[in-house]
Amino acid sequence: MAFYGVVGVVAAVLFGIAFFGLHLFRIPPEDLPTARRLLLMTGVWSTVSWPMQAYGQTLQGLQEFHRYNIAGGFSAIVVNLLYIALAIAGLPIETAIVALAVSQLILFAMNKKTVKSVYPSLVVTPWCFEWLTFQRPLGWFWRLRR
Repeated sequence: MAFYGVVGVVAAVLFGIAFFGLHLFRIPPEDLPTARRLLLMTGVWSTVSWPMQAYGQTLQGLQEFHRYNIAGGFSAIVVNLLYIALAIAGLPIETAIVALAVSQLILFAMNKKTVKSVYPSLVVTPWCFEWLTFQRPLGWFWRLRR
């Protein structure tokens, strides 16, 4: 609950600044619409991407850095190719959030598959982000220690 509360507060602050607080910054009037769009994109991105990092953080916690980096590298290549395609197509900057979402979904799927294949008895329960909790199929909880 605390994790999602923080995500909500960050998104609310970004949305609030985008609509009511841009005057606090010395942004030229002609750049205000762009600044607003970028802040809104950041808020949307924060609320979408942070919860989807549970499996990637699990791999890092298990010190499977090479596996995490393979998925991250592939995702980075995909997002950059999508950025190039969006720029060539001349689409507005808001469509970059689509590229980010696609790459995040790919990263989530790859990391989930890796966790499931390397540690098949673990079920990641991302409801407790202070530490990732693992559940054995029988239903009792334990923390993985190395």
